[in-house]
Amino acid sequence: MNFSFKKRFTNLLIFLILFFSVIANQSCKTSSKSQSAEQTEQKQKQRQKEEDAKYQKAVKQHMKDQTKATRKRMKKNRKVAQNNTNVKKECFLKRWFGKKKGACQQNVQ
Repeated sequence: MNFSFKKRFTNLLIFLILFFSVIANQSCKTSSKSQSAEQTEQKQKQRQKEEDAKYQKAVKQHMKDQTKATRKRMKKNRKVAQNNTNVKKECFLKRWFGKKKGACQQNVQ
């Protein structure tokens, strides 16, 4: 009985060592991109760059089509919109545990 236990234990130990060594080798491999994947990625970047250029050209043409007064009004509205989007709430901890605005303060004497 003792002999079979030792044999099972050594077999299990050898199996675990082999199993974990295979797993370790698979996770350490670096993935390299194939040439076709790199080409498609480059094409996609080029296409995105062209689309951005077309969009910027269209925006510029749109601005040219407007009158001077309209351009000034658009610029003013854009600045107001940017100022309004930059308004953010205070951190929730400050809101929860900070001093309350408008709260009555009692004079302690």
